[in-house]
Amino acid sequence: AVVDAKVSPSDDGAVVVSVVSSDATRAAMQRIARRYAERTRANVALLEMPPLRHAQRRPDERVHVAYVSSDLGNHPLSHLMQSVFGMHDARKYKVSCYALTPSDQSAWRRKIEEEVEVFKDVSALSNADVARLIHHDGVHVLVNLNGYTKGARNEIFALRPAPLQAAYMGFCGTLGADYMQY
Repeated sequence: AVVDAKVSPSDDGAVVVSVVSSDATRAAMQRIARRYAERTRANVALLEMPPLRHAQRRPDERVHVAYVSSDLGNHPLSHLMQSVFGMHDARKYKVSCYALTPSDQSAWRRKIEEEVEVFKDVSALSNADVARLIHHDGVHVLVNLNGYTKGARNEIFALRPAPLQAAYMGFCGTLGADYMQY
């Protein structure tokens, strides 16, 4: 199989992973994802931010699940995830969303804003400030809905603001990152 992979800055400053292949192997995809994760970690190292320490969840405390995405508006991700945000049992889970882009004023964005307990537009904050905010908010499970897609800010996840971090929906492959448990 011929695989051409490159890691390069895009117009909006994000890093884009592109793979051109008709039959890239899983091993090749993992190598490419790991290269991207290494670059993300290198970006975070420049911040010289001390590691965030996580308190253990109290037995009587609800699990705080938070979603981070640049696509919380009129976007296919929101179309697919729309009902998920409001389906958590509020007695057991606190659900938050952190929007990486300003509101597009769409019905999709408004519905998500209404269905979660906490919705924060963090589009104007730095990666370090978003990570500190998520950590301060006491998030237990942080879900990356972008992965390696346009608008992703994986540096937030590389700063490990939550004790458990998972990638879901937005990117159909591994992130190859040790800071993502799932």
